[in-house]
Amino acid sequence: MNSSKVHPTAIVDAGVIIGKGSIIGPYTIIESNVVIGESNNIGPNVFVGQHTKIGDNNQIHMNSVIGHLPQDIGFRPETFSYLSIGSNNTIREGSVLHRSARENGVTILGDGNFLMHHSHLGHDVEVGNQTILGPNSLLAGYVFVGDRCFISGNTAVHQFCRVGRMGLLRGVSAVSMDIPPFCIADWHNTLRGLNIVGLKRAGISSDNREELKDAFKFLFRSGYSLSEAARNLEKSTSNTLVHELIDFIKTTKRGIVSWRHVEDDTETESGV
Repeated sequence: MNSSKVHPTAIVDAGVIIGKGSIIGPYTIIESNVVIGESNNIGPNVFVGQHTKIGDNNQIHMNSVIGHLPQDIGFRPETFSYLSIGSNNTIREGSVLHRSARENGVTILGDGNFLMHHSHLGHDVEVGNQTILGPNSLLAGYVFVGDRCFISGNTAVHQFCRVGRMGLLRGVSAVSMDIPPFCIADWHNTLRGLNIVGLKRAGISSDNREELKDAFKFLFRSGYSLSEAARNLEKSTSNTLVHELIDFIKTTKRGIVSWRHVEDDTETESGV
């Protein structure tokens, strides 16, 4: 017997699939063609739009909008597009996650993420696993955010930008270029250094951290152009994390944020 609980004031389409142990709160609305896994807690006053799939053990707080139509003036209402949410996510109050603007496209939120209040994932965004989005963080359409990133509060990321794995964006920033993996950026397209704290927390060894420090200095402070520095470094290292950094730089379409030294940056935070 399915042990899910749906509050009597909730409006749930007859075809919605709800896994055992899930709770649907008061005044929540769930449209058709929605699949909800096990042990989720949704509501109250949550809207879940059609063609949304939600995994297991997610906490979706009040007034969130999940899987509604994308904010794209070219979007056609008859388009079949989707939102996919993994498992073990916390989505705090007032957050908005839109489904894709493309036919059969998917907006993706992975596993184990923490979205603070009023986070926004625009259409066709892809967020990996174990990321943190601060209050009022805004990801425009087609943004990619890798695993274990930290997007601080009141930060906006321009459409089609990427934030590499373990990247960190400081608060009240606006970026319109790519943030390399393992790096810190802030303000407007400004690269500050390596995310040493994040690397330590992820269990990256001291030897690997030192190699990343050396790679960062060569890429951004050697005097070579970034593309030339990346080509030279690629030939001289076998470190997989350094190659991840190089590959990200080589595949950028919007360009990479520029490094600029600031006297008050701390060694603890930036590491370079």
